[in-house]
Amino acid sequence: MRILCVRYVKIYFAILTLAFGSLFHSLILKTYRISGADEVLNVLRPYLLGFNQTEIPKMQFLAGSFYCYNFAVAVIATFIMWRIVSSHFGLCLKSIRENPEKAKYLGITG
Repeated sequence: MRILCVRYVKIYFAILTLAFGSLFHSLILKTYRISGADEVLNVLRPYLLGFNQTEIPKMQFLAGSFYCYNFAVAVIATFIMWRIVSSHFGLCLKSIRENPEKAKYLGITG
């Protein structure tokens, strides 16, 4: 979806994003036999770190192990992004964003 919308800016990008969201929602509703749901996809509970989570009640699963797992993934992803941004590669990307012509003169881009 983003590949199709990337050339549009401002309000046109927002309109196309909403249109694709609506299209996806209609697709889910039309494929009831495949998805098995009216409002949302009927997704089974996943195996977290190899442990079966089907015996745990849904609210305890969402507030317990699934929350902790997602929090850990978010912390790790944030740390990785921070390391990339503060590295030499991240500084090169920042300089290209701020002034691409100057970055080209410095030899950062080809």
